[in-house]
Amino acid sequence: MLRKTFLALFLSTFAVGSLYAIDAKAFDKAINDYADGISKTAYAVSGDLGDNAEAAYNLAAEQTEEAEKRLNKIIAEFNNADDFVEAEKLLNDFSKKSELNSHSAAMISKMLKSRANFVAGLEGAEIPVTNENKSENGEEVITYKTAAAPSNLLKSRQRRLIMIETPIAEAVVMLEDTDKNRRVDNLEQLLKRHNCNVIASYRNKQKRNDKYCYYFSGKKYVIDALLGHYEGAVVNSDLVAFVQITT
Repeated sequence: MLRKTFLALFLSTFAVGSLYAIDAKAFDKAINDYADGISKTAYAVSGDLGDNAEAAYNLAAEQTEEAEKRLNKIIAEFNNADDFVEAEKLLNDFSKKSELNSHSAAMISKMLKSRANFVAGLEGAEIPVTNENKSENGEEVITYKTAAAPSNLLKSRQRRLIMIETPIAEAVVMLEDTDKNRRVDNLEQLLKRHNCNVIASYRNKQKRNDKYCYYFSGKKYVIDALLGHYEGAVVNSDLVAFVQITT
């Protein structure tokens, strides 16, 4: 009796769930996040991150796993043929944009087929997944292809960072902070995260907010980004410093 009651509740819940259509916006964001995680993972294993490769890989793998969980959660709500047809249409459009997207679509298609087989087993009928040779209206459907090498999964910006030699520069940044040191802590975390070498630092105590000065070296594109947020300047090779001794 208990078993029959549980089965009835399960089927009624399933029937209610099937009334809801696919959330195209959420699905599109999920597949893009998943592809982004794959790209970051590929970048981490590309061999160009030096001592930070392991940490970068662990972070990218964690982000990819989280994106996959969110994607599976969305796909778990698909309960009828219309859901799968709509999902495949979105996946087809997504896959045409790049080799990264095509690779990601191939992985996502497996998730869809797994869910479709599960739903078909409950319904007692085949639930179609449209990515075969042609769609229902006879139009050609793109074939998802997995990438032959991790470098093919990198975004254009990642490729540029690997292909060109990243110049190193020196800079000085200045900021004010309260006794909470939140801005200082944030800056130091940024410098650490981007492997900047702090050459010297100085704290000038004031009545209210203390002033801080950091002299450091790092990748030019990192320095440019920091100078867009903090007051400071790039240190040129012909820099001449004048020091006045007051005591």
